Amino acid sequence: MTGTSPAAAQLPPWAKKLALLAVAWSILHAILLAWVSDDAFITYRYSQNFADGLGLVYNAGERVEGYTNFSWAVLLGLGIKVGIDPILLSHVLGIACHLGTLLVLLRGGPGGLAVFPLAATGYALHHFAAEFATSGLETSLFTLLLTAAVVRLVLASRAWHYAAAGVLLVALCTTRPDGMLCYGLAGLLTIAHARQSRDPRPLIALALPAILLYAPFFVWKWTYYGYPFPNTFYAKSAHDPYFSSGLRYVGFYLSYCFVLVPALATPLLLFGTGTRRAVTEAGWATRGPLVVGGLVVVWLLYVAWVGGDFMFSRFCIPVTPALYLGLQLLTRRVRWSPVRAAAVVLVAAGSTVTSFTQDRIADSGWSHERRVYPPWRLAAFDTIGAGLDRILGDTNAFAIVGSMQAQLGYFAAFPRAIEINGLTDEHLAHRPIEQRGWVGHEKGMVWHDDYFVERGVHFVFGLYDFMRAPPEDRIGQHRCVSFFVAGVPLNELSPALTEPVDMWVRGTMITYDRALMQSLRGREDVEFLPFEDHLDDYLATIDERDADEVALDYAAYRRFYFDHNEDRERQRAFEAFLERAQ
Repeated sequence: MTGTSPAAAQLPPWAKKLALLAVAWSILHAILLAWVSDDAFITYRYSQNFADGLGLVYNAGERVEGYTNFSWAVLLGLGIKVGIDPILLSHVLGIACHLGTLLVLLRGGPGGLAVFPLAATGYALHHFAAEFATSGLETSLFTLLLTAAVVRLVLASRAWHYAAAGVLLVALCTTRPDGMLCYGLAGLLTIAHARQSRDPRPLIALALPAILLYAPFFVWKWTYYGYPFPNTFYAKSAHDPYFSSGLRYVGFYLSYCFVLVPALATPLLLFGTGTRRAVTEAGWATRGPLVVGGLVVVWLLYVAWVGGDFMFSRFCIPVTPALYLGLQLLTRRVRWSPVRAAAVVLVAAGSTVTSFTQDRIADSGWSHERRVYPPWRLAAFDTIGAGLDRILGDTNAFAIVGSMQAQLGYFAAFPRAIEINGLTDEHLAHRPIEQRGWVGHEKGMVWHDDYFVERGVHFVFGLYDFMRAPPEDRIGQHRCVSFFVAGVPLNELSPALTEPVDMWVRGTMITYDRALMQSLRGREDVEFLPFEDHLDDYLATIDERDADEVALDYAAYRRFYFDHNEDRERQRAFEAFLERAQ
């Protein structure tokens, strides 16, 4: 980053060495923490279909924007196309972006005599920044682009600087759509600059990337998917304020990462600068407090508005580098060296202590995702998914994957699938919220809802709660289907499991597809009770049954079987009995 007084040029050798040591530790830390979030597997499935020439879709032929990270999904898809595993690629890209953010903070952060690189060092020691670098999500890419755009705007003194910021902001918006909020803030700043300086060139330069690059992309995406915002925007009801949850989310993050709280005072530095100078004069001493402080305040208010996130810290990570930049700006104003030294020690200690107090998250109401998805779980789902793909891959199987099962939707490669919370399904996403609850998990439906029956979904895989039949269900054990998978590596789940285990993976049938189940009948690795056999046994004794009970059974059988299969002979037998009984 070019600009007034680059920070790196003013650092004493010992400060550079300590900062670089912190950066090296942060990269090693991220590698050691490597994991994959369940939500990342939704993107992986989109990327796989993109690489296979099916388009950016979750199911072939269904255009639903169930991801929020276009550029990330495309990058992974291009990697898949040349033979790179998306998990490995997302780890490599995530760590590279994390390193990029640290270098931007180190090279472009506030300089000044005897100022330690507080922002780069603090962020390098921040546990959750390293943790989300290998989550498989786009978090580290979004954070890098946002941090680079902030630094570029602070140091912008020429029109091409603003154009560069615009390009970074376009990339930001294509990585996550909420980047438009940041582009809007940059636009307001640049409009104020153009008015004060009576020079429209910075504004034109900032706007051109949006007009030439982002506007066509936005129109294409709206045309392709049919909605202006991703399906997840509607699934999470981001347009409905949920301040009670969002304020708790932001508050808990700041209480957990308490060292960042003083950075909220960064806008106060404007009183010593003046608004006019902050708008027109490039540099950390002038424009820095306005850009950094404005971004932090507006972003955290936005996070509070949407209700935060179910993953602890994820929505706050993108502005965490800006919070550290705020701390560096504050210490830059301190003239007494011992106070500066104490600030450095406190920031370093406060950033490090979060690594040792993670048990607090379990009681916070938000998920500490890395602990939910340990490496053994990833290996187990990989094996289970491959086993299901071997059995169902050449069929027309249509499956629901329950909460915490997005990995299965990717590894099993079901021909068609629905994520139970509506992230990949237009109908579920646009349902009204009946009651506010866990953010992002408020619109899912029980598997036996009419919608899934009407769609002709065959199986549901997931947690036990999703697999239990309703009390009035008349299909009973005939819903059960099990698939044999050998060599599932559950060794780390229990000390008693010293070797991989062979297991039956249970599914529940929502509808019975006669052709599909006939293709599975007789296989040693599939167990189920053929429903046609049950119907034959039932019809053999139908004259001995109570007519009211038969009517109720027939209604359930229609919903489960007859409405989805051509079986007129058996269906006429039911109808003839009921006509005689009238």
